[in-house]
Amino acid sequence: MPQRSDRATTRSRVVAGLADGRGVSGGLSDRFSDGRDRGRDPRVRGRRPAGRSDQVVCHGGAGGSAAGRRRPRGHRRARDGGTYHRLHRGPGFGSVVISDIARVLIIAGEPSGDAHAARLAAAMKASEPRLVLTGATGPRMRQAGVGTIVDIADLSVMGFAEVLGGAGRVARCYRRLRAAIRSDPRPSLLVLVDFPDFNIALAAVARRARIPVLYYVSPQVWAWRRGRIAKICRRVDRMIVLFPFEEEIYRSRGLDARFVGHPLAEDVVADAAPMVTRARHGLPAEGPLVALLPGSRKKTVAHNLPILLDAARRLGSKATYALAVAPGLDRAALQAAVSASGVAVALVEDDTYNLVAASDAVAVSSGTATVECALLGRPMVVVYRMSAVTYVIARGLVRVPYIAMPNIILGESVVPELIQTAMTGERVAAELAHFLDDADASVRVRRRLGELRRSLVVPGAADRAAVLALEMLG
Repeated sequence: MPQRSDRATTRSRVVAGLADGRGVSGGLSDRFSDGRDRGRDPRVRGRRPAGRSDQVVCHGGAGGSAAGRRRPRGHRRARDGGTYHRLHRGPGFGSVVISDIARVLIIAGEPSGDAHAARLAAAMKASEPRLVLTGATGPRMRQAGVGTIVDIADLSVMGFAEVLGGAGRVARCYRRLRAAIRSDPRPSLLVLVDFPDFNIALAAVARRARIPVLYYVSPQVWAWRRGRIAKICRRVDRMIVLFPFEEEIYRSRGLDARFVGHPLAEDVVADAAPMVTRARHGLPAEGPLVALLPGSRKKTVAHNLPILLDAARRLGSKATYALAVAPGLDRAALQAAVSASGVAVALVEDDTYNLVAASDAVAVSSGTATVECALLGRPMVVVYRMSAVTYVIARGLVRVPYIAMPNIILGESVVPELIQTAMTGERVAAELAHFLDDADASVRVRRRLGELRRSLVVPGAADRAAVLALEMLG
């Protein structure tokens, strides 16, 4: 009998383990839900009869035949203060026209979600300029024309202890967005982007208000707290996922889930040659370059940066070092930390992709940035430190063997991971030195990351996601 690859085995285990809904739920979503769960609410239970066999829906050019299709719950005429919005489809993928102005609420909660939501919003506005988009926004969403109800700077926390510390601020934001969902006229569609506990709670509010819900960027239910799948399937009408293996997780539970391609796969490109990037930021034209990406949140950077600077100190003259400054971070505070370390590190703003592409190795905080580095084909060391409380809780909940998305997607340990106590200056320096000293190891990693990129690239990912969103206004 032929042996299955490690990658296939890992994915099959994930899907099989999630299809039966094992796991726990809990989290902030219960506390924020401010009412009965949809599955127990007699007012809306009839909209999704128990025991129904849901079928995957494919519209337009997205695939599938018309026979036997089920209309998704959100795919109906939506009432907005007495005004009906009709959706008309012409021939071919993406031909969607809305006859009346519709209001769409888009909720992101962190910088990566801001980037995804901005691409989606821009594609939706390009297709239907009359759309009114508002929500929880970051700078990129605002640039794409989304009005601000809540600034994601007030929501961007990570970890259990960190959430508790910002609970009052987060709760105030939640109440403002809940009021927006219940407003008159009501939104025609709620689009949720990642940020799971907060957004799953808002999905319950929208469900009771009979507003269609699109979830864009699935929570990592395959990694931890698997019980959230049941909640998501009760409260969400359609899910757009970023990774191909996530589709079956939801489809096996009856939710209309679509992989349209990872939007970053098209956008994450270097637009300058390495020599140009080095010259632009005052870096030496020759010699190894190491990029340090400590994270995009203040708390994350506070945990990670001192150790990354210690690693750079240990490597010394083996390389030149540059620190990518994420949007929203205080450059002066970062410069002060670098100066105090005694290590020569250049600070680079608004040019992260070119910096990474020009680097020989990267030390990167776990998260979306690892996917970006993978798409750029750079050997990396994935690191992460969190509060002790958060780590103890997370360790008991995580159900996957890897934390870095490149390793999860590829189903094997391609890039090293140094988490919590394993993340020391000495070990980070050793892993970076391995890539700098061993050309063959670097080439092997780049080859595997090239395979990852090819698996995620689908031309027009944001446009396809926009079509799926606009369909739900019909």
